[in-house]
Amino acid sequence: MTFFLIFVCLLLLILLISYWKVDAFLSLVIVSIVLAILLGIPLGKIPSVVEKGIGNMLGSLTLTVVFGAMLGKLVAESGAAQKIAEVMANIMGIKNMQWGLMITGFIVGIPYCYASIFSCCYLHVGNPARTQYKGNYDSLCGGGRSRHAVGCSKQH
Repeated sequence: MTFFLIFVCLLLLILLISYWKVDAFLSLVIVSIVLAILLGIPLGKIPSVVEKGIGNMLGSLTLTVVFGAMLGKLVAESGAAQKIAEVMANIMGIKNMQWGLMITGFIVGIPYCYASIFSCCYLHVGNPARTQYKGNYDSLCGGGRSRHAVGCSKQH
């Protein structure tokens, strides 16, 4: 029964983010609370359980996110992000920009944290394409803006 509840809550998480467009972090907190209630955790203990779970998750990701944000800031301020956008637009074309974004994020992210680099590249490579082509680049990087907001929010 526990696995079924987790599966249902994962579906709820996907629907909150992709269909109802609720912020990824807020969706995660909502689904965590719903799952805690469904699993029978007393209401008084739910805040501490959620806090401990999120704290453990963030504690292990702190260095990765901080270094990824620092590297993303360097890429943005050095002009490398704009160059990546121009090269990908020339190679892939505006209609296939999402493939260029995926390839760039993979190549740049190999020696570093893939998620942080992908998120930083997402905003810089995706923005030029958005002005020329009406594609849905937001769905490529679910929650990318929330992870990215730590370091490169000035460019967003």
